[in-house]
Amino acid sequence: MPVRTKRQSSSSSQPETFQDHLRRALEQFHDAQWLGEHSPLSAPYFLGSDQRPSPAGFGSIQRGETLQRLLRQAADWLATQGEDAHESFDVVRQSYFQRPALTAEEVGRRLNMSRATYFRRREQAIQHLSAAFIRQINPALRLDRPSHPEQIIGRDELRQACLHALQSGRTVGLSGPAGVGKTTIGASLIDQMTARHTFWFTFIPGLNDHLGSVLFALGYFLWQQGAANLWGQLAADQGRINPTILTRLLHADLDALHPARPVLCFDEVDLLRPDEAESHALIVAFLGSLRGSCGCLFIGQRPLIEVDEQFALDGLSAPDVQQYLELAGITLTAEDRQHLIALTAGNPRLIGLLMSLHHSGESITAVLQRLQTAPSVEFLLNRIRQHLDLATQDLLDDLSVFRRSAPADAWSRDIQTTLVDRRLAAYDAHGGIALLPTLRAVIVDRLRPDIRRQSHLKAANIRAARAEHTAAAYHLVRAGEAGRAVSLWYGHRTEEINQGQGSAALALFEQVDQGELVGAQRDEWALAVAELRRLAGQDPRANLREANWHSPVYKAQAKRLEGDVAELLGHIDDAIKSYQDGLATVENLLAEKTLFEKNLGWVYMRQGGASLDLAWQKACLARFEAERLQGDIQSRLGGFAQAEVHYTQALALAESFNHVEGKAKTHNHLATLLTRQCRLDEAGDHRQQAITLFQQMGNQVHLAGAKLNMAFHYNLVGQQQAVMPPAEASLAGVFELAVQVATEALILFKQLGQMQGQVIALQNLAEAQLFLGHLAEAGQSAQRVIDSQAPAVLPDGLRTLGEVRLMQGNAAAAEELIRQSITLAKQNADRYLEAYGWRALAHTLCIDNRQNEGQLACDEAIVLFESLELPQEVERCRAMWARLAASLPKRQVSPQ
Repeated sequence: MPVRTKRQSSSSSQPETFQDHLRRALEQFHDAQWLGEHSPLSAPYFLGSDQRPSPAGFGSIQRGETLQRLLRQAADWLATQGEDAHESFDVVRQSYFQRPALTAEEVGRRLNMSRATYFRRREQAIQHLSAAFIRQINPALRLDRPSHPEQIIGRDELRQACLHALQSGRTVGLSGPAGVGKTTIGASLIDQMTARHTFWFTFIPGLNDHLGSVLFALGYFLWQQGAANLWGQLAADQGRINPTILTRLLHADLDALHPARPVLCFDEVDLLRPDEAESHALIVAFLGSLRGSCGCLFIGQRPLIEVDEQFALDGLSAPDVQQYLELAGITLTAEDRQHLIALTAGNPRLIGLLMSLHHSGESITAVLQRLQTAPSVEFLLNRIRQHLDLATQDLLDDLSVFRRSAPADAWSRDIQTTLVDRRLAAYDAHGGIALLPTLRAVIVDRLRPDIRRQSHLKAANIRAARAEHTAAAYHLVRAGEAGRAVSLWYGHRTEEINQGQGSAALALFEQVDQGELVGAQRDEWALAVAELRRLAGQDPRANLREANWHSPVYKAQAKRLEGDVAELLGHIDDAIKSYQDGLATVENLLAEKTLFEKNLGWVYMRQGGASLDLAWQKACLARFEAERLQGDIQSRLGGFAQAEVHYTQALALAESFNHVEGKAKTHNHLATLLTRQCRLDEAGDHRQQAITLFQQMGNQVHLAGAKLNMAFHYNLVGQQQAVMPPAEASLAGVFELAVQVATEALILFKQLGQMQGQVIALQNLAEAQLFLGHLAEAGQSAQRVIDSQAPAVLPDGLRTLGEVRLMQGNAAAAEELIRQSITLAKQNADRYLEAYGWRALAHTLCIDNRQNEGQLACDEAIVLFESLELPQEVERCRAMWARLAASLPKRQVSPQ
C-alpha cells in the first residue's frame, strides 16, 4: 500500500460514551429537529430503520420524533420495575419530559430532595434509563440486512429457480468463487420476496460463529414477527445456551408462523470449519436441521450444507459483461471486451474494480493493454487509491477494521459518497456502511501499525457510543488496550450477555495476554471468562482456583461462581466447600461494610435523602433467596406450615422490589404446597399468577412446570372426592382435565428435551388414568416413570403401578411394588410419598383379606399425614377404611 504522510487524529482523549449521548438527547428532548440532526441515537443505524441515511421522506424531524417516542417508552417501562426504578422514572419525567422545562431546584422541590441528592439521583436515573433503552433497542444484536442491489446483470433463470424453491419452503445452496456475485444474487432474492419476512445472517469468524449467536439473532428476528418462544426463553435463561431446548423452541416458532413462514438466508457458510471446531460442527448440524421447516438459502464458495437444490455461479457471459459496462457508461471495443473477459473470467468484482479505476481517471483500455495476466484485487485497489484524497483514504482505512457494517452517521456523507460511487463500499439497509469483504481483508492486513491502532481506537469509540460494548472491546484489544477492553465490557456484561454477545466476548478475551492487565483488570478478566465459560457449558473451576486474586471481593465472587458450577453439576460437597470458602473471605469485610453503610446512611439522612436504594435492593434479594430456600427445605421435610410462612415472606420481599422471576417461582411453589394441603382454591389463585408471570417472561421451561402443577391440582381435586378408584362418572371430568393438562406438559417437556419434566408429567398422567379406570394406559405411564429411575418420582411410579396391578386382580404384585415405593420414600426422607404408600398398602392388604396387617398400614399412613398437618388426607384414610370395613367381618375395628 502507498506510504501515508498525513492523517487526521482518529481518537479523543475523552471519547463520548453512550450515556453521554443519552444525556444530551434528554437535555434536547423537546427539539425533535436537533435530535434528528445531531444525535447518533436518532440515526437509522441505531434505530434499526430500513431506510438509508437521510433519505427523502424520512427527515431529521421524523427521526427525532422517533427517538422521543422510544425514550418515553423506555422510561414508562421503568415505572413498572419496582420502587427504585419507579423513582428513576419520576426523576427522568420531571427533569426532562416536562413542558416548560423545570430547573434543578424546582425538580428537587417536587421530589422532596436536596440539591446534592437530586443530582446524584439524576445520574442514577440516567443509568437506569440507559439500561432500559438498551433493552428496548438491543443495539448489540443488530440484524444483518445486505444492501439493495442497484442492478442485477443476467442469471435470470437461476434467480427464478432459486426464488421458486425458497418460496416453496425448500433449502437452496448458492456456491461459486469469491466476487462472482453470490451475495448480490441472495440480496436480490430477498428483495423479491415482499410477501414474506426474510432473515439474513453473515458468518464472521470470531464474532458470531457460535450457535448461541445464531440462535439469539433468530430469536430476536422471530420475536419481531410475533413468535416469541425462542426469544422469551433466551431472555429467561440470561445467556445460558441449551441447544436442545432452544432448537425445539425455534421449530415451534416456525410452526406458529405457518403458512407465512419466513425465509432464512445464511451467507459465508463456507467459513465454518466443522472438522476443526466443535462450535462450527454444532452450527452445521443446526443448519441442516432446518431442512423441511422453512425456505433456507445457504451462500458460500463451496457447498457445506445438504440442501434440496444446489446452484453454482460462475463469471458473467459476454453479453452480460457488455450490459454491465453499458450501464456504467463505459464503451469498449469487441477486442477489449474479449480481453477483459479473458483476464477476469467474467468475475463481477474484478470488472467492477476496473470500472472504478476507469472512473478514477485511468481508462480500462489503457489498463488492459498493460495487463498480461488476471489483475489481483490488491493491484487494482492500489491503483484506485492513488486517485483518492487523504480524507477518503482515511475513511478507507477506518472502515477496514470494522468486521461488520459501521454506522454511516459517524462520517461525512460527502466522503462516503466517493467510496460508494467507486464501488469500494456499500450501504446496508439499516444505515450502515461497509467495505466489500475482499477489499477489507486486503486493506487491513497492510495497514501501518500506527494507522491500524488509530483506526481501531476510533472504531472502539464509535461502537461504545452506540452501546455496542463487545464490538468496542474487540477494537480496544486490537489497538493494544486490553485493560480498557476488559473494564469496559465488565461494566456492561449483563447487557451484552442478554443480547447474545457472550460467545463473541469469550472468543475475544481468551486471546488476551494477562500480562497486559494490571490490578483489578486481571480479576475482572478472570471472572468474566469464567462466567462466559459457565454459560457456554464449560467447567471453569480450575481456572478460578489458579487465579491470583487482587481483591477479596472478586475472590469471594469467584468462590460463589465455583459453588454455582459445582451445584449445577451435582457436586454438592464441592459446592458447600466453595460457598464456605467464599463466606470466610468476606467475613472480615462485613463488619467494615456495615460501619461504612451506617455512617453513609447517617450522612444521607442529614442531607434529607433517602436510604441506599441499591444496597437495600440487594439486601432484599438476599433475604428473598434465603426465605425461598428455607421454604423449599421445610416443604421437603414435610414442615408445610413453616414452608408456607417462608414462601409468603419470600413473595412479599419479591413484590417489594418487583423481582418478577422471584414472584413467579414463589407463586408456583405456594401453589404446589397448598395443593398438597388440599387448599385448592388458594392454590389455584397462586398457580394462575405464576402462569401469567411465566408467560410474560417467555420462560417456557417454568411454564411447563406450572402446567404440571395444574395437573397435580386436578388429580387431588378428584381424589379428595373419591375414596378409591375407579372414579364415579361425576368425577370423570376432573380427571380428564388432569389427563389433558398433563399431556400438554408432557409434549412441551419433550419439545424442550427435559427428561425430569417428562417423568413428572407421566406420573400425573398415570394417576389420572388410574382413577378413570384406564388401567392399560395407566400401567404404561407408570412403567415409563419407573424405567426413568428418577429418584424423586420413582416411589410415586411404583405405588401407582402397584395400584394398577391391584385393580387388575394381582394383589401379590401390587404389594411388592407398593412396599418398594415405601422403602424408597423412607430413603428419600419423603414422608408425603411414604404416607401415600402406606395408604395404598392398607387398601391392597385389605383386598387380599389381610385385615389386621391392613389396619396397621392404615394407622401408619394416618400417623404420617397427621405429622404433616394434612387433616384432609387423614380423613381420606379414615373414609377409605370405613368403606372397606363395611364389607369386613364385624370383629374388625376401624383405626383411631
